[in-house]
Amino acid sequence: MKNEDRIIELLAETLQRIDRHNEEIARLNKKFDRHAEQFDQHNELLELYSERLERQQEEIGAIIGQIQKHQERLDRHGEAFGSLRERTEAIHQSALEQQKAYQAITELVMYHNRALAAKGIL
Repeated sequence: MKNEDRIIELLAETLQRIDRHNEEIARLNKKFDRHAEQFDQHNELLELYSERLERQQEEIGAIIGQIQKHQERLDRHGEAFGSLRERTEAIHQSALEQQKAYQAITELVMYHNRALAAKGIL
């Protein structure tokens, strides 16, 4: 009987080990399922972030296009303002020269008037 008892004892131990292994496998399966679920959630988030990034890149591209158009306008306006500044300076210089000319003419007329007055013509 000892052999039979020993066999039964070994079978019981083996069954207990199998049960422990099955529990461990079940625990690992649950852990794996949680990780798989987390992986799926991360994948969904990654897809959302990718879509958002693509939209933002499109928006940035549109903004860069607008900035380039504005820069081109600013460049054209800058050139126009440069020309206007040169013309304004030329006009100012011309006005100063005209003022000097009028002043010289006024002085000449006053000199002639004094000369004519000195001679008694005026």
